[in-house]
Amino acid sequence: MLFEASFMYLFYWIYEGYQMLRLVKCSEYPCPNTVDCFISRPTEKTIFTIFMLVISALCIALNVAELCFLTIRYCLMHWKQSMFSAAENNEKDRRLTAAITSADKTTADMDIEQDSHSEHSSVC
Repeated sequence: MLFEASFMYLFYWIYEGYQMLRLVKCSEYPCPNTVDCFISRPTEKTIFTIFMLVISALCIALNVAELCFLTIRYCLMHWKQSMFSAAENNEKDRRLTAAITSADKTTADMDIEQDSHSEHSSVC
């Protein structure tokens, strides 16, 4: 993504825009003075350049969309997992509470039976 954006910026910076000019004034080596340089097929080059830049922009947009999709999916997956864990922990807590309650009732029933047996044995 960064590479594509850098490419688009460098292209704009090197060619001073996205449009190819028909005539360029050249004063670089090996030209002894400023001369007129004519570019061959500037319209075709401009169309190809714009097409290439649109495709680069589309790639950047698709990369951003995919990044957003993956981030949202990751967040939802962890949210669902935490909700499932919380529900599972609540179920475990309920089972534990029920087990403790039933154990307390069983212990209380055993204590009552022992008390009733001890009363009967003391009477006999």
